[in-house]
Amino acid sequence: MKIIKKFFSLVLAFSFMLTAMPVQAENADELPTPETKVFVWGKVEAVGTNRIQIINSTEAGNDCILNIGEDTVIIDALTGDPVELTSLKRLDRIAAYVSPIMTKSLPPITNASVVFVNVDKDYRVPRYIKAGEIIETEDEFVRVLSADQTLIATFMKEDTELFAYKTKNILGLDDIHQNDEFIVWYEVEMLSMPGQAVMVKAMKLPEKKQGWHLENDSWYYYRDGIKVIETWIASTGGRWYYVGIDGKMAVNTEVDGCAIDADGVYHSTAE
Repeated sequence: MKIIKKFFSLVLAFSFMLTAMPVQAENADELPTPETKVFVWGKVEAVGTNRIQIINSTEAGNDCILNIGEDTVIIDALTGDPVELTSLKRLDRIAAYVSPIMTKSLPPITNASVVFVNVDKDYRVPRYIKAGEIIETEDEFVRVLSADQTLIATFMKEDTELFAYKTKNILGLDDIHQNDEFIVWYEVEMLSMPGQAVMVKAMKLPEKKQGWHLENDSWYYYRDGIKVIETWIASTGGRWYYVGIDGKMAVNTEVDGCAIDADGVYHSTAE
C-alpha cells in the first residue's frame, strides 16, 4: 500500500509536466535499432541446440522458432533467477520478447532477447524495457521513459529492489542510464499515454554486442546483442553486405540477383 500511495503522488505531480534493399544508412554501426520487441507466448513444442520451438498463442495455430544466442536472457518469471535452456521440457509454458524481424520460413524464425519460464496459465510475466530517456532524477527516485515510449518507469531509492542479472548485486539509482535494459516488476500501471508505474523490482541486464563481430572465421552483425538475419546492411562509402538466415555475412554468392564478392561486398546485378 505504501508504494501505491507514493506512485499516485508521483503521477499527480508529474502529470503537470506532460504535454529490393532497406533504407540506406551512412555507417553500419549507426543503423537504426528497432526499439520495439515483439511479445510472444505459448507452450514448448521442442528444444534443440540454441533453439526453442513454441506453439505460439499470440496467433492461433502459428508455431514460432526462437533462436537462443549467448546474450539471450532466460529467467524464472517469478524470481528473476537464471535458467538453463536444457531444463525446458515439452509443453512448458514460456513467454519471450523477440526481434520484430522474422524469417519467411514456416515456422518463422526470430531471435529471442528475453525468455521467461515458470509462467502461470495466464502468461503474466515481468516486462522488458529499454531506458530511452532519463526524464527526472532526484535523491529519492529516478523516472525513465522507455525507448518505445509506452511506459514511464519510476525507480524508488527505498521501495525498488534494483539488482544486476545473474550476480544479483544490489544497485543504486546512479546505476540507471540511458539505453540500459531492464526486466521490471510492478503492481499498478496508470492508464495514461504513456503508462506510468513505480517499479517494485528491477533487474538490470548486461551490455550487449553491437556491430560486426568475427566468429569462427565468419562475420556476424549484432544489434542490441541479437544477430541480424536475412537482411542487407549498409556501410561507410555505400558498400552493401548481406547476412543470411544463419546470421553469417554472405560471400562469393548471389542474393536477390545481386552479385557478392569474396569480401562480402555487393557490386552489381548478377549476369
